[in-house]
Amino acid sequence: MSKLSLLQSISCLSSTKSFVVFDVNKLLRMTEFYPNNFIDVSEVALCHQLMNYITNVRSDKKFAKLKGLSDLSTKLVETNKCNTFAMVYKLLKLTLLCR
Repeated sequence: MSKLSLLQSISCLSSTKSFVVFDVNKLLRMTEFYPNNFIDVSEVALCHQLMNYITNVRSDKKFAKLKGLSDLSTKLVETNKCNTFAMVYKLLKLTLLCR
């Protein structure tokens, strides 16, 4: 996988315009960059969590006007959704670390 592919995957976490660029398939590919962080996670489980996550945050007004990935991370912690969507939160943390 290329760096461009990683950047495309990272961009899918953006909360801009109600998460309009969210793409489950690109986020699933992102795990290929961090295989040691997703050893015990099945692709099916992660896919389900990603789908539940996007439905949840799109319907939650607290996530409507975030200004970037760090705001998203903060809001996930404040709402305790970092635990509910732990695998998604892990993707977000890895994203923030690679910047």
